Amino acid sequence: MLHRFSLILFFLIGTLPAFAKTADSTLNFNGSDIIALSDGSILVGKVKERTSNSIRFADKTIGETIFRKTDVRWEMHVEEGAAYRITTKSGSNYVGKLISASSKGIIIETSLAGQVAIPYDSINDVQR
Repeated sequence: MLHRFSLILFFLIGTLPAFAKTADSTLNFNGSDIIALSDGSILVGKVKERTSNSIRFADKTIGETIFRKTDVRWEMHVEEGAAYRITTKSGSNYVGKLISASSKGIIIETSLAGQVAIPYDSINDVQR
């Protein structure tokens, strides 16, 4: 009996990363706003208002918050199929059509490199 329980437990623990990866990869942020803060935090929600000095932002985790623009490294409105220019911290530029944005980063289709996955922590700037 203990052997059978151990096998079931081993199977369940071994499959958890696969389930987590599948669930995570299905998250899609189309229509959302993403902001990257200076401390490295990535927030997904909606920009409610912009002023010359601040951004009022709302998401499900922190609710509605006002950030100083100096605390925001970059921001983007996610619109799949729209053209974007992504500059990475290493200085690479990718220009192309946004395929998707998920919890891990964005995928952009470029004419030269094809589909490129760019993690959020490597992005320096986003322009549309």
